[in-house]
Amino acid sequence: MTENLYDSLIKSSTPANSLNYELLRDVLLPNLLGQESAGILYWAGKSLARQLPLADISDLSHFFSQFGLGDLTLTEQGHRQYHFTLAGPVIEKRQAAFAKADFQLETGFIAQQIQQITAVVAEGQQESGQGLVTITIVTDTTDTPLTNQTTEPLTFSKSDSEPIEAAPEIARTEPNIEAATTKSENNTEPRAGFIPSRRDDHKKRHWFGSHH
Repeated sequence: MTENLYDSLIKSSTPANSLNYELLRDVLLPNLLGQESAGILYWAGKSLARQLPLADISDLSHFFSQFGLGDLTLTEQGHRQYHFTLAGPVIEKRQAAFAKADFQLETGFIAQQIQQITAVVAEGQQESGQGLVTITIVTDTTDTPLTNQTTEPLTFSKSDSEPIEAAPEIARTEPNIEAATTKSENNTEPRAGFIPSRRDDHKKRHWFGSHH
C-alpha cells in the first residue's frame, strides 16, 4: 500500500500552486478545526508518516523537497534530540501572509518518522522564527512504541525530483532535555484533548520545558 499511495501521489502531481496550498492550510483547515487545529494537524502528520514510512532520517529532507513542504535540514543531533530547520520560499510566503501560520503537520510527520526509524517514542515541538521554523524532536530511549512499524519503507521516485545531495556534517551534542525548546508565542503545542494518554505521560517528563 505504501508504494501504491506514493506512486499515485507522484503520478497525479501538477506544477505547484502555493495559493492552493495556502488556501487549504491557512484558511480552510483552521476554520474547520477551530481552536483544536494545531493539535489535530500534529496527529494528522503522525498518521501521514505511518502511511508513508521512510527508511532513514536522511530521507526526510528529500521527502519535504519532493512534496513542496520546504527545505528541511537536520542541524544538530544529540543522544535524545534532533534539531531541524525548515526554510525556503514556501515557508517565507506563508509566514508573510499569515501571522499565525503553524507547522504542526510537519512537526508530527517528522516526530513519527523518527519514532518509526529509531523504534523509540518520539514527540516534537515547533517554534517559528523569521523566514524559518525550528523543529525539535525529543526521544525516550527507555520507552518503545506500543506498535512497531511493519510497512516497508517507500522507495523514492527519482524521475520527478532532484537527486538527493549529501547531507552536511551534523554537530553532535549531549542532550539538554530541560532546555530543548521554549514555547513559541503562538502557543502551537498540541492540545491535550486530542493527544493519546502516552503524550500526557510525556508532559510529566518535561521534555519541552514547563507546561500549563
